[in-house]
Amino acid sequence: MSRNNYARIKNFGCSTVSPNYYSACLDNTVDAGFLMGANPQTWNSRSQECQSLLSQYVAENSNKSNQLDDISIAAINLQGKGFPNPIASCNTNLSDVGGFIKEQSYGSQILGNAAWMKYCKFDNANIFMTNINPNDPSSPLVPILRGIDKKSICTVDPSKVDNDPLMNAILQNPQDHVTLLQNIRNNTPNLGGTRLGNFYQVNNNYFNNL
Repeated sequence: MSRNNYARIKNFGCSTVSPNYYSACLDNTVDAGFLMGANPQTWNSRSQECQSLLSQYVAENSNKSNQLDDISIAAINLQGKGFPNPIASCNTNLSDVGGFIKEQSYGSQILGNAAWMKYCKFDNANIFMTNINPNDPSSPLVPILRGIDKKSICTVDPSKVDNDPLMNAILQNPQDHVTLLQNIRNNTPNLGGTRLGNFYQVNNNYFNNL
């Protein structure tokens, strides 16, 4: 599926998902994979499918409340490290969002992926939607990126950012998301007086030298 204009990835996919799919993706044991049936290698936090599902969920959930729910918190705190980021390892234009060029925890990858789904637009993004479980047509659709022509433009709403639980989670571990934060800084005016704006002010010299 091609999007000729800017595409916000968070707008793709299904927001109503059986909890079993979340549980399988959060559980990295072999047993979880076999309980789900087909393609047991899919059901772990390292897979592209589970990273897409959990990242999409975190992005959507962060729009519903000023606090993340238990599934989102579990997802962004997943341990273990991997490289490259499984969602977009072949899409070099996503490297400007962060998390694609160094080893990170699986939870930090999900947090970064959720952030670019929520905040960033991509020109001519080629997005392939697929059921996370090919044997279950009612299973949620997850976005698989096949190519992005240009780099992203990332922005936040200054009037809402202080109560945005996803951005607050990013600011708890900013070193893993520096390029995302730089992108937002370059493209979002009027952040003065916000927590994010104060973060930029304190770290102004650092960002100016990137």
